[in-house]
Amino acid sequence: MRQCRATAGRPATHNEEIGTGHRGGDATLTVTNRNQEDGYLKIRDTNGQLLRKVYVEAGQTSEITQIPAGTYMVAYAIGNEFTRAADTFCDLRGAKLFEEPFRFQTTGGWELTLNTIYGNAETEIMDPADFADF
Repeated sequence: MRQCRATAGRPATHNEEIGTGHRGGDATLTVTNRNQEDGYLKIRDTNGQLLRKVYVEAGQTSEITQIPAGTYMVAYAIGNEFTRAADTFCDLRGAKLFEEPFRFQTTGGWELTLNTIYGNAETEIMDPADFADF
């Protein structure tokens, strides 16, 4: 844990996109984090190409804009002390993958709520190593 904190770097800020991402559309994804821990969301297309990574503070809502039309898989982790060096949390509390892909049209969008309990969309628990590679 000490090594993780030593390499954590600058803390992430709410609604911050981590790294570079692909833009080019008019669709949106609104993400509400109803957890007591911070959230880290990753979006990939069905070919595995990274679209975006976004940090969402506990109890906050973020809007991800300029999402191109397409079909995307979404995974998220919940934890404390985000580290840029490891691209995850020093204190990772869990990670989940939404089982069904999200289909974005040219405009419009989706709303997601990150919960530690079950919600409307089916999720599966992810191994932390799988989330790191997602």
